[in-house]
Order: sequence, then structure tokens, then C-alpha cells
Amino acid sequence: MLEATVTTSLVEDAAVPGIRISIRFSPFSQYWKRRMRPLIVLAFLVMLEGSAYAGWEVVAASETGMTVYIDRTTIHRHMYVVTMSVLHDYQVPERLSSGSFLSLTAQQQYDCGEARSRTVSAVVFTEHMGNGTVLDSGAGNDTWQPIAPMSINNALWQTACPEGKSTAVARLKQ
Repeated sequence: MLEATVTTSLVEDAAVPGIRISIRFSPFSQYWKRRMRPLIVLAFLVMLEGSAYAGWEVVAASETGMTVYIDRTTIHRHMYVVTMSVLHDYQVPERLSSGSFLSLTAQQQYDCGEARSRTVSAVVFTEHMGNGTVLDSGAGNDTWQPIAPMSINNALWQTACPEGKSTAVARLKQ
């Protein structure tokens, strides 16, 4: 075991001229400082890299392998219309004329007064969770669609409009 003795004054104007402090370092603590600290830093950086997923919360999943997520930090209410970011992640690749994709993100609007929704914009990605190459992107068609009961869109509408079909959502605090 290594031993170091340090003599110092804890208080500069102390009546006691010095205080003796013994610090003992075991070989394990030296190993910890040299080997483990970089691993902890690496683990922290890996967690930061994965933070792109941190905002996504599962709302619904289909029998075909699609999982739908929302990012609650993007929920904005204006009167009875709620806008939020939605991510559709597919286990089996979907096809567009420009190629295969595994996920898409969209800005969706939900009308809490009329139980309807529309897509404001969407971006299609080649990889899971909104990663990879952007395969396609564009604005929605601005057409409101009714919410079908027992659908994934209904689960999203219920998340956006927790009080149901009501214009009272406008009074909710953000």
C-alpha cells in the first residue's frame, strides 16, 4: 500500500501551526484512476450519442411491426389545435419509388375540437429512429382527415388531446 503524508494548515490564521493528514492509496485506487476513468468517460459519451432517441416516447405499435413515437417537448397548443413531432419506425422496410425506408418523422396537427388530423411536413429516413440518409421530404397536403376509432392515429390524437373532443384544450397550460 502506498502512503503519502501531507502537512498543511486548514485555516491560514489558525492558532494550530499545522495539521497532519495521512492519505493512503491502495493499488486498486491507482488502477481505478488510470484505467477506469477513461472507460466512464467513454460510457458517458456513448450515452450522449444515443440522446437522439431520448426525446421519443412510444405511443402505439401495430401488428405489422410499426412503432409510433412522439416527442413531448415538441407539443405546442394554439387554441384547440395541437402540433407535435411524430416518428414512425418500421421493423420491415417500406418502399417508395426512390427506395426503401425504415422510419419517418412528421409534424402532425391534431384538432381537439373536431377529432381530425393533418400532416404539416414529413421526412423519410433510410434507417431506424430518424437516422440514415434522407430519402424524401416535403410538406403535407393541408387536408384535415377524420380520426378513425381504434387506429394508431386515434392513439396519437388522444395523446395530443387528453381531454377528448373539446375546445377546452385551449385553456390548458403548456
